Amino acid sequence: MALENLEGYDLADPNFHSPSHVDLLLGSNVIPSLLLDGVRKIGSSLVIQATIFGWVISGSVPTQTVSSFSIETSEDHDASLSQQLRKFWEQEEIPEKRLLSASDEYCESLFKKTTVRTTDGRYMVRLPFRRNYEVETPITPSRNQALIQYIRMEQSLKNKPEMAKVYNGVLQEYISLHHMETTISTESLTNGSCNSFYLPQCSS
Repeated sequence: MALENLEGYDLADPNFHSPSHVDLLLGSNVIPSLLLDGVRKIGSSLVIQATIFGWVISGSVPTQTVSSFSIETSEDHDASLSQQLRKFWEQEEIPEKRLLSASDEYCESLFKKTTVRTTDGRYMVRLPFRRNYEVETPITPSRNQALIQYIRMEQSLKNKPEMAKVYNGVLQEYISLHHMETTISTESLTNGSCNSFYLPQCSS
């Protein structure tokens, strides 16, 4: 087809006959909003359509083979390439079995053994202390420090009645939900380590 037949048309791609990179891909759902009135037939197999970008060309054109080539490979080369591809896909695959460290396995086992569901639908979960934490991290006496902090908190709340009311309400809620209970105020030592730990009250 002679390009002279397209003179006078403002083409969306003036260099449509030259191979180039793709600037933009549009889905078929937006095509109707791009088309304008105007269809022309050029030659025996080409049609141009008016769009908001200009005239676009569609149809079939004769093709010819520009060049051809062949590559011969040896069996060793094919085997090497196949092995490389296999390694690539194996690295990309998600392992069927999770790889857990010894600490992860212990933590998961402890969770399965100690986690229970109560009659009201709540879950009771034991804190995941490390294995042999009593030996590796002995608990030192803490009751006196916690008691001193508690007394300071009580004295501070005497001057803040509204905050004291809120604070006591939170403690009552803990008791009603069984998150807190009364215990004996003693500490016992076994091989230099306490059997309990007292959390100090945090003042605001």
